[in-house]
Amino acid sequence: MRALKPDLARSVLAVSQSRIRELADIAMAMDGVLRLYFGESNQPTAQYIKDAAIGALKEGYTFYTENAGLPSLRAAIARKYEEIHGVVLDPAQRIVVTASGVQALHLSIRCVLDPGDEAIVLTPAWPNGSAIVGMCSAHASHISHPLRGDRYEIDFDALESAIGNRTRLIICTSPSNPLGWVATESDQERLLGICRREGLWLLADEVYERLSYEGPVAPSILRKCKPGESVIAVNSFSKSYCMTGWRLGWLVSRPDLIRKATQLNEFVVSHAPSMAQKAGEIALRDGEA
Repeated sequence: MRALKPDLARSVLAVSQSRIRELADIAMAMDGVLRLYFGESNQPTAQYIKDAAIGALKEGYTFYTENAGLPSLRAAIARKYEEIHGVVLDPAQRIVVTASGVQALHLSIRCVLDPGDEAIVLTPAWPNGSAIVGMCSAHASHISHPLRGDRYEIDFDALESAIGNRTRLIICTSPSNPLGWVATESDQERLLGICRREGLWLLADEVYERLSYEGPVAPSILRKCKPGESVIAVNSFSKSYCMTGWRLGWLVSRPDLIRKATQLNEFVVSHAPSMAQKAGEIALRDGEA
């Protein structure tokens, strides 16, 4: 006989509460606490971006948009990659706008992992990536960055040893949250070489790209890969433009993943808010001037 009260799905019961959120929920109920629990600036969103959102509302950007995001925003993202990273992207084929960087992670991981698959996560890392892997009924294994001399590095020996028959994905965050470590171009080339040889996806979380002491922007994995390769780059407006509360991000990948991520977006959020997308477009246009 069936139980009268059905249980929740095992795949969600296995997902633990974010410890970051546990601390944040306590701190947000208190006065006078510095917001060091979140990865965000203490500076508010710039006025010109807020004005752009207000202008968008007045212009009627309150309706549905394309699942992949406004074409004008995708074009602005493509221009950013060409101007800053020297990477040429077809915005219609290579970019999906998302309702936050974490939603971009979710779509990306959902597109490449089946139940029982494995992802290797380079750590320490923001825990949400591993949690999303678990939500896909897949398994996350972790390879730590060792400190060698005065620099953290990728333990490539441990990484290659961890690759098994069910491994499908490597997740690398650069610049790293929380270490601040940045993958060198040599690191990126070696990661790509492993993924090519083993037939794996590489997911690069580049949300903190502007937090670089060695230049105006950290190197993007897209500078090292070809358009059809099994690489996903995730980014967001949250850190670079102080827009954490706006929930606006994007992902870049090969065309077949972009088509599928666009389809999945319909069944998750449909699209990012239209007025936020217009504000993001202006952030890219004027913030990079």
